[in-house]
Amino acid sequence: MAAATTGLVLLESAVKTPRERIYETIFAISTAVENEDFETALGYVSPKSEIVRSQALNELNKYEISSISVKNNLIVLFDKTAQPPTAQTGFNVVVKGSAAHMGITNQTVPRYLEVTFEYHEGNDAWYVTSYGHADFREGIKIRNRLREQGAE
Repeated sequence: MAAATTGLVLLESAVKTPRERIYETIFAISTAVENEDFETALGYVSPKSEIVRSQALNELNKYEISSISVKNNLIVLFDKTAQPPTAQTGFNVVVKGSAAHMGITNQTVPRYLEVTFEYHEGNDAWYVTSYGHADFREGIKIRNRLREQGAE
């Protein structure tokens, strides 16, 4: 009985849900951005989304980000009928950084991110296909919309 329980616990920890995989991707992107490793961060953008990649690089080059805190309020709306499957997500972040071109130094800014992911079966990964960010108060409306559509 102990061996079976141990086996089930190990299996459960080895098998990650799509939601867990998306959350890991979000954290990997935030870590890469904090380390100014934009190449790695942009590696999580779908190869089919060159406009998104260009938009992200343009934004990242405007700021010096010292820290990103991803909050635990992630909601996910999966569309499993889409081929390939997609997921719309919403969550809060707090970003600390500077924008020399605007005369801003060491500022802390809360934001709400809405990110769409697409699953790539070939390499078993979720890639960003679009993103947007808004004031965290505007995020309440986005979050409510996603919840109304069935996000959890």
